[in-house]
Parts: sequence; structure tokens; C-alpha cells
Amino acid sequence: MVEAADPSTYAQPLLDELTHSGGHALRLAGGRGSSFDGLSATRLPGRRPTRVSCYLRAATLANVGYLTLGGATLDESVVFFHLKPDGTAGLLSADGGWHSGIFQVGTWLHVVIELDWAVRASRLWLDDEVVAEGVSFVSGATAVDALHLFNSDAGTVWWDDITMAFSDSRFRDSRLSDLSEPPNRSE
Repeated sequence: MVEAADPSTYAQPLLDELTHSGGHALRLAGGRGSSFDGLSATRLPGRRPTRVSCYLRAATLANVGYLTLGGATLDESVVFFHLKPDGTAGLLSADGGWHSGIFQVGTWLHVVIELDWAVRASRLWLDDEVVAEGVSFVSGATAVDALHLFNSDAGTVWWDDITMAFSDSRFRDSRLSDLSEPPNRSE
């Protein structure tokens, strides 16, 4: 993971007092109205993930818990997920539509986003229930260069068990910590 351009924007320690599973969770506290200013996993150049899964827990109702796949802007993103102050968690689509379900503050939310590159759409699962299908990718990007985690409003979100699946064999099901080397382009 790479820190924000301004590290003072967030506090992001690995904690063991509040986890979904395992020994640690990432606490991302901060946000000042910006996008793409948190943490980024950038070892994905040119990749086409078929699935991303994670658990997140918000401390307050706010525009927090952003997870994007793509480049460093909305125009370069394929998937744009976040939590909203109205208690919904969802995906933005290319036409500006909001496709969502509900979440509870202080409770771990299991999020699974499946990506279908052939039709350029995704399916969103929240706590093992499909809440949105056929959500168009937010841009014309043809691959993913990074995964970004950030908050727009000031707030705290805990992240745990972030995994990505790919259709090729090298990274079939990888934790973000497994993405420490760029993929072999000859695969």
C-alpha cells in the first residue's frame, strides 16, 4: 500500500483490538473532502480482477469507506464503492446512478464486488445478499492499475480481509499483501 500524498490527512495503523478475523485490521481515520487521497495498492498495472471482497466497519454515517478500482481519478475508475450518510453502501454507475443496500454503523459489513469485463458491469453483494446487478463500470477504462481506499468526509473505517480474484492462475485469489510484485506480463 502507498500512503496519501499528504500523510497528515489520515491515521492508518494496523490494529489488533478490532478485527473481523485474523490478527489485524486497518483503521483509516481522516478525510477532508478529497478523493483518491488515502491508501493505494498499485501493483495491479493492466490487470482485470474478476472479484474483490472485503469487510469494513464504519464509526459514523458519512461519505467514507471508499474503495475504487482503476486509476487515480473517477474518469479512470472501473468500480467506485462507498458508504453514504443515509446509511446506504453501494456502487456508482456510469450514468451517475446509485445502486445500494443498507449498512449499520459499528457492524462489520461483508462486501463482494464481481466484475464482468465482457459486459463491463458489476454485481454487488452486501452480507451475502445481491443488492445490485448490471451496474455499469464508471468509465471506459480497460483494466485496473490500482485499488484505492479513502474517506471523503472526516471519519473512521476499519478494513479487514481485502482479497482480489483474477481469471489468471498467478493471482487467482490474493490478499493485497500478496500483490507485492507486479504480475508477469507474459502470462
